[in-house]
Amino acid sequence: MRDIEGLAIIFSVAIVFILVFYVTANFSYAVRDGDLQMKWRILKWIPISRWRIRFDRIKEVRRFDGRKDLVGGEIFGNIFSKRVVTLVVDRRFGFKRIFITPNEPELFIEQIRDRRRNLSA
Repeated sequence: MRDIEGLAIIFSVAIVFILVFYVTANFSYAVRDGDLQMKWRILKWIPISRWRIRFDRIKEVRRFDGRKDLVGGEIFGNIFSKRVVTLVVDRRFGFKRIFITPNEPELFIEQIRDRRRNLSA
């Protein structure tokens, strides 16, 4: 019984630790010439992860739609925000949705669409 209590305490502390880091996280997005660069940092200076997605791999960019997007996806941002954008990315094993939260979603969507148009032109 004591082992279960110890595991419960460790699990609870880990969840609180993860939530505190997630709440204090900073997500940034840079639309570059050939790709979209996404960075996740804690307290604005501790790097956690960095992703790069080439524009030719992005199949669709749109505002988050719960009816389409609640089934699954990769979260890269605070999804409790009202500024959620969905990227549909072509992966080796099919399409994958990524939910991100740029400060200006409409401008972000337009930038991604412009870069994709420039690639196909």
